[in-house]
Amino acid sequence: MSEVTTRPLKRLREAQPIEDDDEDDALMMMDFEDYEHYALDDTINDEDSSERDQDKNYTVLTESDIRARQSHDIDTLSAVLSLSPAASALLLLHHNWCVTNACESWYADEPAARARAGLSSSFESPPPSSLCRICLENHARVYMSAAACGHLFCNPCWTDYIGASARDGPGCLSLRCPDPSCGTAVGLDMVGRLASAGDKNLYHDYFTRSYVENNRRVKWCPAPGCRYAVEFVPAGDGLFEVTCACSHRFCWNCGEEAHRPVDCETVVEWVTKRKHMDESQSLDWIVFNSKPCPKCRRPIEKNNGCMHMTCRPPCAHEFCWVCLGAWSEHKTCAGLAAAADAPKTRKVGSLVPEWNAHYVGRLVANETSMTKAASDLRWLETEGLARLGEKQNVVDCLFVLDAWELIVECRRVIKWSYAYMYYLPREVGEGRKAFLEFLQGEAETGLEKFHKTAEKGLHAFLDDVEGWSEGFFDFRAELLHLTWVTEKYFENFFKALENGKSD
Repeated sequence: MSEVTTRPLKRLREAQPIEDDDEDDALMMMDFEDYEHYALDDTINDEDSSERDQDKNYTVLTESDIRARQSHDIDTLSAVLSLSPAASALLLLHHNWCVTNACESWYADEPAARARAGLSSSFESPPPSSLCRICLENHARVYMSAAACGHLFCNPCWTDYIGASARDGPGCLSLRCPDPSCGTAVGLDMVGRLASAGDKNLYHDYFTRSYVENNRRVKWCPAPGCRYAVEFVPAGDGLFEVTCACSHRFCWNCGEEAHRPVDCETVVEWVTKRKHMDESQSLDWIVFNSKPCPKCRRPIEKNNGCMHMTCRPPCAHEFCWVCLGAWSEHKTCAGLAAAADAPKTRKVGSLVPEWNAHYVGRLVANETSMTKAASDLRWLETEGLARLGEKQNVVDCLFVLDAWELIVECRRVIKWSYAYMYYLPREVGEGRKAFLEFLQGEAETGLEKFHKTAEKGLHAFLDDVEGWSEGFFDFRAELLHLTWVTEKYFENFFKALENGKSD
């Protein structure tokens, strides 16, 4: 089971909803520079964040972890119900890998439970030699196999049958006996004995994935190419953000990237709106440079040739590009000029969503900065820290990782704060909205200062700028201070956003 290690500066990432506090309310009224001055007399204490790091309500699972859990559940059910491992696996597949539900169903009505899972309750005694009803050839018994039902088919036909099902997709997990009148399931034992190596790997891959895809408490990490899964146990606090072992942070509830303090409904609406906006240019081009097929309404572009158009199969309708009349009845086009201009007069306003350039512009800018900061963080973890270690003790350089992790997290908060402000209900009032916008502006200004200081100092140190090596510890002290100031300010900005719609 993978352990997800986290660094000390994670109060913002793992923060629980903050209770009102008089001191925090006073701090919220400060701008970032006043806040920075206030922080000079405070101390940096990360013990509470370390305790919270140990209290995770999710577990990152590797494929080995998943297979181990499957084996454990199969063994448990086999011992309880006195079934073979193959039969237990079929029963668990049917009950979405819930041992409790499988047992309850079995004890409530064993024959019905068997029938639903494809476990045969009767066995047909095979003859010593028989006809394979797939290839219609006679074979000796030693070259034939049967599922639990006893229906015999030759081994080569079984191999082809299982292989075709495995190559067709995850439906192979519910494969049944080839006999049309039989509903007996084909289990792991037969797949392991009769399938080819490649088809066996396919089947086992689907089998492993079924534990995640049929399990309400486990989901795959949505990061491209990631093979980890995350098991999540709701703690009742409304927090769904998880961090995969691949470092991707996402919301377990909606599957989008981590987005606190914005709720899932707002994020889904924003992402949908953003997608429509991104597609609008292509949509405008289609509307202005294509015409719909008169029969199936599919958009068609005319890029060269004559006016005789043929829609692609299965429609295959033939028509005139100018007048859209059926080509079989076509003679001349009346009103050629008007028809030629028709696409340019079509309205597309209803297709393009309303948008506010301020919110989307700021969101995209911070998204870009967040992506760049995340890329820099990966470089630091894989290469940069080693380069720093050539000049200073590596332990003395860990503060740089802390800083970049916080920069990524703060960029994420600022990014989603623009979606938050876009959907802020009018009932909140202009005064409250202006206050939140002030805090947002101060947070972004402070973050820019923090980000610039971190980049400038790191590059100067790595590039051996004259005199900078002697100033390393001054840079370290300044960045540690800014890290704490920024983190604390964003904690309270977080609080204001979470309470903003209700206060």
